[in-house]
Amino acid sequence: MDKSDFLISENENLAKAMRAIGANCRGIIFLKNSSNVVKASLTDGDIRRHLLKFGDLSDVVSRAANYNFIYVKESETTKAKDIMQKSQINCLPVLDKNGKLISVVSQSEFLGLKSSYLKSKTAVVIMAGGKGSRLKTYSNILPKPLIPIGNYTITERIIENFKTFGYGNFHMIINYKKNLIKAYFSELGDDYKISFIEENTPLKTGGGLKLIESGLNETFFMTNCDIIVDENYLEIYKFHKKKKNIITLVCAEKFVTLPYGVIKLDKSGNVKDIEEKPNLSFITNTGFYVVEPEFLDFIPKNKPIDITDIIGKCINNKEKVGIYKVPEDSWHDMGQPEKLQEMIKFFCKSDVGR
Repeated sequence: MDKSDFLISENENLAKAMRAIGANCRGIIFLKNSSNVVKASLTDGDIRRHLLKFGDLSDVVSRAANYNFIYVKESETTKAKDIMQKSQINCLPVLDKNGKLISVVSQSEFLGLKSSYLKSKTAVVIMAGGKGSRLKTYSNILPKPLIPIGNYTITERIIENFKTFGYGNFHMIINYKKNLIKAYFSELGDDYKISFIEENTPLKTGGGLKLIESGLNETFFMTNCDIIVDENYLEIYKFHKKKKNIITLVCAEKFVTLPYGVIKLDKSGNVKDIEEKPNLSFITNTGFYVVEPEFLDFIPKNKPIDITDIIGKCINNKEKVGIYKVPEDSWHDMGQPEKLQEMIKFFCKSDVGR
């Protein structure tokens, strides 16, 4: 990846910065002055915190940036791995003696290449038991976890994303065409651990978790097998632990423009206003979670239940349920045929040069 993918002028706005961060898929970008000297870093988390303080995407990037950022000098690149692990950051800029960017090193250069570097014991549960009924043209032949997205299956892409951040302990809950799934993964490499949990009957989006209750004794990730979230998973994990939630839902803010005029009425039923083609926003569940083991106590044994119903039980029991917001373009969903084609188009483009 070219270093220009990580640079933006201090005078640009946050909307452009978000697009650049989404394009480089590393969750970070660096601000440069007119002399191309790197002055600050800007992460997706920095932007999110700024917006939560009633900031705006039209704001100049310097208002949300970190001018006390961590970097490594060109002569000290051998220290990069230790600095990233100690500081719990995923990317580190390498600067020359004049403060100009030479390159950006990532944990993915040290993690995910060899099993010895996959240090985290944190489990990742992939919910892969469904029939994919909305994708019948494909799922009648292939189970949803094996549907190809460019050069790789959707599940391989999910696994590779987690490996980038040091997570290599996977559990896959399977049912539909389960033998085909197991056979496929038996032919792949062994630089991560994956176990298969078989549902005898469909248990919906949450019930299957109960089958591996004894193996989930610590905080774990859970993801549907038809979505990819391009974000910093270390940051999501840290946020979850800091908030002390029983479950954190990773959510995307969706923006929709209604193609109609919306009528607003007063108390008497008379028209008081007409808003033409209003812009609406809402927070939507991506199907990606960070979960505490205690969450499993709310799941009935051997009974179908959706994860949303389990979350409802937690809320009724006064448990802490939180969200972690990500940009809309960080969430890729193949649950419907048109969304599948969008995902294929996006990742085929990013696969160029691999």
